Amino acid sequence: MATTENETKGLLPRRPVAQLTHRDEQLRQMFREIVVGALCPSLDGHRPIPFSFSTSAPDIDLYEENNEVVVKAELPGMGKDDIQIEFTDYQLCIKGEKKRDAGLKKENYYFSECSYGPFSRVLDLPTDLQIEKARRIFENGILKIRLPKAEEIKKATVKIKVE
Repeated sequence: MATTENETKGLLPRRPVAQLTHRDEQLRQMFREIVVGALCPSLDGHRPIPFSFSTSAPDIDLYEENNEVVVKAELPGMGKDDIQIEFTDYQLCIKGEKKRDAGLKKENYYFSECSYGPFSRVLDLPTDLQIEKARRIFENGILKIRLPKAEEIKKATVKIKVE
């Protein structure tokens, strides 16, 4: 017995959005399995090694205070001599290298979440600044660079009559 077109549609409803949602969830699950399997191998077959996607670039705040632009960078575990600051045009570059304790060996770690290695962070500065008057303060792993704003050029206002 032949079925009509309407009966076939009733038996096999077409739900493209539901199918896409299901496929999307399948892809997400496969991605999780691949990433977790590749990036979080186990030490002894039972305990996964935590993995961090963070880089060693410092977290930065950039704000204005008392006619100065302030750059605040978090650099825990570093000394002031390990940090270089460079100015070029309207950019500030903070460079350095956070070194791992030389006395510890890789095989002695249970896991490591701290970031180590060289870093470089470039910031676009928001306005004209007096770079030669910059002050650098480094205290408790926090670097603050205080940059006085350039003195604004006084603008003359001229009124023109329209005839």
